[in-house]
Amino acid sequence: MSVGRLPSLFVALAVLSLLACGSPRPQSTGAAGAPSGAAPAAAPSASAPGAPPSAAPTAQDLGSVVVGRAAARATVAPLWIAQELGYFQKYGLSVEETLMRSNSAIEAGMLSNELQFGFSGIASALSSRASGGETEWAGGYLDKAIGEMEVRPDIQQPSDLRGRRVGVQSIGGTIHLRALLTVQKLGLDPEHDVQYVVAGDDPTLAQSLVAGAIDAAPISPTSAAVARANGMHGWDLSDLNVPESSVSVLVTKTYAREHPEQVEAFIKGIAEGVAFLKQGQTDPAKRARSLQIVAERLRVPEEKVAPELDKIAQLARADLAPDMEIMREYRDMVAHLTPAVEQIPLDDVIDTSFIDKLKREGFFDSLNP
Repeated sequence: MSVGRLPSLFVALAVLSLLACGSPRPQSTGAAGAPSGAAPAAAPSASAPGAPPSAAPTAQDLGSVVVGRAAARATVAPLWIAQELGYFQKYGLSVEETLMRSNSAIEAGMLSNELQFGFSGIASALSSRASGGETEWAGGYLDKAIGEMEVRPDIQQPSDLRGRRVGVQSIGGTIHLRALLTVQKLGLDPEHDVQYVVAGDDPTLAQSLVAGAIDAAPISPTSAAVARANGMHGWDLSDLNVPESSVSVLVTKTYAREHPEQVEAFIKGIAEGVAFLKQGQTDPAKRARSLQIVAERLRVPEEKVAPELDKIAQLARADLAPDMEIMREYRDMVAHLTPAVEQIPLDDVIDTSFIDKLKREGFFDSLNP
């Protein structure tokens, strides 16, 4: 080869090299036709009943919060369902719960910021305000008592309760208020006709009743079944139209003002828990899942808690809005225990701003309970 032809040869080789680099190389594909070098498309998966939709956008991380509760019965179901099925996480919130001795302990925990939320009733918020606190009610799904006023076998009519011992969890607490209102509905003087004895939480009250330590107790259907199996009997609280506010979202004014996103996310999670529970009325799979969650939390057989859970599903409201007439009746009884409560406007304690906002945005309509 002559030296004169070298430049032409170099040019030809350069052109071939450029063409080779610029030509697209065919890629092998998998069974679905996706390039072998690309990540495979995620196949749609069937979600477990009640799990947050897989297509839902990821919410911003709102951190962790702690909620305190004093109730140890199936009425807490929406909170547990929301935790188990990831409804809080769906809105970016990690929720831990802790069982407290009483509602007053919940108030103290919120004021010290050890608790960000309380899962209690309007009575706690009213009592807090009466003592200079700033607790407020932000939503609730039950305003009627569910359970029975179980009594000893020798008590056959309401008048037989005069002078007898009625068991409660704490003086001024939810069960005490339930007892006062039940005694009133039975036509007796709730402050003078009976004695109130602190005997423990709901399951313990049933045991104390059977043992004869107390003569009566307004307890859950689950605990009432235990009492009845041991010869007790009584009156259904829903038949008596006993008002109650015991499973509500409580926060302090300061926390609600400084952390509105967390409060809204918590309320959304609870509402979804209520909606899932109510959907179980027509969806056997969701009813079974709810029953499993609650039975495991309470450590009781599913058949023991089923009647109470079905009643809760029937009466609970997914929009978390208050019934102001029932709230006033309940507040009047709280005022009998704490006269300073009469000076507190109910509208100042009940803050519906969060649920009103969600209602305007159509959130509750989207739940389809």
